[in-house]
Amino acid sequence: VYFNLQTRDLIDYILISGFRWKPFNIGRVRSSGFEIAADFQLDDNFSLTANYTRTNAIDTSGDPTRHGNSIAGIPSSDFFAELRWKKSEWECRLNYRRRGASPLNPSGTRYLPGYQSTGIGLGYTFSENSSIFLELNNIFDENLSDIRGFPLPGRSIYLTYRGDL
Repeated sequence: VYFNLQTRDLIDYILISGFRWKPFNIGRVRSSGFEIAADFQLDDNFSLTANYTRTNAIDTSGDPTRHGNSIAGIPSSDFFAELRWKKSEWECRLNYRRRGASPLNPSGTRYLPGYQSTGIGLGYTFSENSSIFLELNNIFDENLSDIRGFPLPGRSIYLTYRGDL
C-alpha cells in the first residue's frame, strides 16, 4: 500500500532541552511512504506474518524556518515479523521488531536511534471462549525507548487469561 497523507494543524511535540518537550502546531505536514504486509501458511501448524512500513514525514507549511524539515518523533521505518506454531490447543509464537531512527528535532540534527526487540510466547486454549498465554518480551533486555526517547520496559513477562472466571 502506498500512502500520501496531507495533514493540517498537526500538534507535534518538539524536544526543547534535556527531557522537556513542547507542543507546536505544525501548519501542514505531508506523510508519504509504503507498507507491505504478508501472511504465509507454511504448513498445517506453522504460519508467518510480517509487515514493513517506510515513512517520510515533512513539514509543508511554507514557513521558511521549518518547510521541508522532518517531523519529530516519526520513525523512518518499522518492521515486524512473527512465526506461529499451532497444534490443537497449544500455540507458540516468536516475534521480532526493528524500528528505524526517528528525528528528535525538526532540523534533523538529532536522532533517536532505532532499536530491535525479540519476544516469545506460549499459549493454551481451554475452549472456544477460554485461553491462557504466557509471553516474554524483549528477551535480550535491550534498552528500548518510545518515539520521544522515553524508556520502554526491559525484559518483561506477561500472563494473559481470556474467558469467563
